[in-house]
Amino acid sequence: MGTESKFENNTLTIRYVEDIAEDRKKIIKIYKENSFIFARVIKTLKNIDLKLFNLLYYYIQKEVRQHEEPPLFDIKLTIEQRVIKERLGLTSKEWKRDLIGAVKRLHSKNIELKDYKHPISGDLIKWAEINVIGSPKLIKPNKTGRNDIFVFTVSDIVVISTWRKIRYTHLNLNSIMNFTSIHSIKFYEYLMAIIQYYKSQNNFKKEIEFSFLELKEIFESNEKYLSNLVTKTFKKKVYDEVNSVIPFEYEVFSRDRVVLVRLKEGLSK
Repeated sequence: MGTESKFENNTLTIRYVEDIAEDRKKIIKIYKENSFIFARVIKTLKNIDLKLFNLLYYYIQKEVRQHEEPPLFDIKLTIEQRVIKERLGLTSKEWKRDLIGAVKRLHSKNIELKDYKHPISGDLIKWAEINVIGSPKLIKPNKTGRNDIFVFTVSDIVVISTWRKIRYTHLNLNSIMNFTSIHSIKFYEYLMAIIQYYKSQNNFKKEIEFSFLELKEIFESNEKYLSNLVTKTFKKKVYDEVNSVIPFEYEVFSRDRVVLVRLKEGLSK
């Protein structure tokens, strides 16, 4: 419902087939490779950029996980511009400019992966830098501009990771799309990865510690003091949004330079 996809000849095509406003309300899960959750971005991305990456990840995953083995190559992705607009909920008058800016940043800024395990060969890649997308284009098939199409390549490492059946975290794509801060998205993904890891070990923890260094890496912050990071970023930009989907409270231990997250009763979304 909402979109139609076809994957053949190393090309994934996503078409808009009807109004997807109602479709956006459904709970949509993605299974995101943990290496991408814990990855470091070379230079900062924006909120719309990470939302776009997760959306593309979802569409690729939806296709490749149907196969017994993943494609071991870059793929070409073509997707109608209005599909992205609807899925990301873009309403600004400058939404086209904003979207093109997000595509440019995903193309120009590298993601640094550490300890990435190849799901087929089993090789452990200790370090790699990749561009999420390559050779981006916006094609105008008619004068109306209504059906403009983005075309770009997606790295084989990204494609393979969408297929992976282990070392991934279930995420709610709808929640991600509703977050207004990139810090909320990153902390949500990070926290969900930790929660699900302990669950998989039958060792569910209600209290999770985040060191000052961990928080600086998650939020790509240069703050020198934990109190400033908590006040300016965690409390102001993250807590309310993430707490709405993963109920928790937190306590700051300035002396130990630690933030303790206490999970409340109820399932994480």
